[in-house]
Amino acid sequence: MKKFIACVFLCLLFYNSFSQCENSYVEVSESEACAPKIIQLVLKNAPLEAATYLWDAGKGQVYGTDTNYTFYDQAIVVDVSVKITLSSGGNCTVSKKSAITINDKPSPVFDVSRDKLCNGPDTIKLIDITPNSEKRSWIVDGTSYNNSDQST
Repeated sequence: MKKFIACVFLCLLFYNSFSQCENSYVEVSESEACAPKIIQLVLKNAPLEAATYLWDAGKGQVYGTDTNYTFYDQAIVVDVSVKITLSSGGNCTVSKKSAITINDKPSPVFDVSRDKLCNGPDTIKLIDITPNSEKRSWIVDGTSYNNSDQST
């Protein structure tokens, strides 16, 4: 009989914990960014009786509130989880796989049509060959060329 009562108590505790967390989810301020970057993580619909939050956002576990800020300084794909301990003693975990992708900041790579200027027009063509470059702005001899082509 004692085992039955213990089982019922544990089942109710587990069900109570699960039911309080079933609508909770992790929201991130940005799902993709370039390092270095601070990303805000928020546990939405947190249980009313939550006592502690143990976050793991790819940088080790830290205690906090329903909002967490994590600094990323290198490329990483992050699975986020938060273990919620309820004041009643139960707990539940809310997770989000591949919640954040942090990319290395691109290093600009340029090519030039000529590397020596002598006996002829003093013009060269600059070409941006940076991998995955989507947008560029050039400043040449004091003149700005915003959102321009790959070369100028």
